[in-house]
Amino acid sequence: MKKLRIPVHTFATKIILTYTFIMIMLLLKSSTILLPAGAIEKHTDTTSPTNTIKKHIDINEAFLIRNSSIITSKLPISRHSTTPIKTFFLLTSVPLSAQLQQQIYTEVCHKDRVRFCLLMAVAKKESLFQADLIGDEGQSYGIVQIMFKWHLDRLDKFGYTTDDLFDPTKCMTVGLDYLEYLAGYPDDLQVTHKILMKYNMGPSKATSLIEEGHTSSGYSREVMASYEEYLHEFARNDAMRKMHEINTIITHLLKP
Repeated sequence: MKKLRIPVHTFATKIILTYTFIMIMLLLKSSTILLPAGAIEKHTDTTSPTNTIKKHIDINEAFLIRNSSIITSKLPISRHSTTPIKTFFLLTSVPLSAQLQQQIYTEVCHKDRVRFCLLMAVAKKESLFQADLIGDEGQSYGIVQIMFKWHLDRLDKFGYTTDDLFDPTKCMTVGLDYLEYLAGYPDDLQVTHKILMKYNMGPSKATSLIEEGHTSSGYSREVMASYEEYLHEFARNDAMRKMHEINTIITHLLKP
C-alpha cells in the first residue's frame, strides 16, 4: 500500500495559519496591553488614577505582544514577498505622519518605545505637535519647546542652529538628550515625575519643590497620563503591525 506524503511546506503553512489564527483571536479578545517593566514610575499619588500602573494584565494579549516578533522571525525568509511593507503609524492618535513617527522612533529613540512615547507625551503637552511653534515670549522653539538660551552647548553638541529646532526630528533629539541628562543618562530610562518637573520648570525650581514635599505637578501628571496611554497604544499597534506582516508572508506562501 502506497503511503500518502504531505509536502513539508504545505504542512508548515497549515501550522503557521493555525497559530496565526489563534494569535489574532487572542488579540481581538483582549483590550489591555503589557507595559515594559519599570516604564512608568510607581508612586502613591491617588489623585490621578491614570498615573497608576494597571495591576491586572491580560495574559493572552501579553503573550501575543511578547511573541509576535518571534513568530515573524521564524517564518521562512526566502519566501518573503519583495513587495515593500506598508509604513504603519506607531501611534495613530498622534497627528504626525507615519513616516515622521518612524524617523523619530528609529533615528532619535533608536527603537526604544519608552523614549518614543515619552517624547510624544511631552510634544503633546508642549506644543500639541506644532513643529513651528514659538513660545515663552520668543524664547522656546519647536515641537518640544526648547528654550534655546539654556541649551546652546547642547545645540553645538549636535551641530544644530536655533532654526534647526523647527525640524521636529532635530528638536526631539535635543529634547531627548535633555531628558536623559536630567535622568543621569541611563540606558534603561525610567520616566518619573521628578524628571518631568525639571524639564518643565528647570532643575533648581523643581528640586526646591521636591524638597518641600511635592512629588508631582500638574504638568508632570498630565504628561505622565499621556505617556501611559501612548505606551498602551504603541504596544497594541505594534502587535497589529506584526500580525499584518505575518499575514503578508502567509499570503505569499500560499501562492502557487
